[in-house]
Amino acid sequence: MSLVTLLAPAAWAQVGGTVNATTNAATNAAANANAAAQRQVAAPAAATSAGVTAGAQNAANAATRPVSGAVNAGVNAGANAGANVNATRPLQSGAAVNSSVTGNVAPAVQTSSGMVTGTAGGTIGASLNTAETTAQIRQAGVETRKAVLTTVDSRIDATEKSVDRLQRSARRLEGDIRDRANAAIDDAKAKEKTVRGSLKAARKAGAEEWSEARERLAADYEAYSQSAASAEASIGSLETRGTAQSTSSAVRE
Repeated sequence: MSLVTLLAPAAWAQVGGTVNATTNAATNAAANANAAAQRQVAAPAAATSAGVTAGAQNAANAATRPVSGAVNAGVNAGANAGANVNATRPLQSGAAVNSSVTGNVAPAVQTSSGMVTGTAGGTIGASLNTAETTAQIRQAGVETRKAVLTTVDSRIDATEKSVDRLQRSARRLEGDIRDRANAAIDDAKAKEKTVRGSLKAARKAGAEEWSEARERLAADYEAYSQSAASAEASIGSLETRGTAQSTSSAVRE
């Protein structure tokens, strides 16, 4: 057997191993290349998917924010409108006045005799402007009283006309309701006579008499204001009651 024959199997084995190693390396390289390619494709896809999801969420949020804001604005506007309407709406006849209400509100209170009394309010209360006018009377000096007393006189004149209108309204009432209205008007007219007497005395008072005269005028002015405003409230309440009674009688008939 020759040397060539002996070496041939070993050579072929070495060649086969080399070929197999080369083949395996090529296979592994191809597999790695494929995996890398898949990762590169998947990464943009994932990023694209995340971007689409985030964009959709942002768009949804942007779309709902104006709606939510509009709803909230509408609710707030409605609440404010309701508060304003409640604040400016006049009280219905017989409605109670909440103790927390402040401002130029003149609550009317019905006494056991059926008459309605109250503080200066309504048209007459505004005309007399009691708080400011009485303060001016009490602060006036002998030298400065002319302007103040002229103002007092003009306010009494204006209120007298208002009471006369109330008296004409009372004539449309009937029975006991009319009697109550006339009683309120008579009281206002009596107090008007008293305050006019105090006004006349204040005009004539000397320096030594002025302090007492102005205090009397201020007190009588307050009493007149109270009575005239009560008459106004009474007539309004009694007119409402009279209308209700007339309507009820007509329905029964």
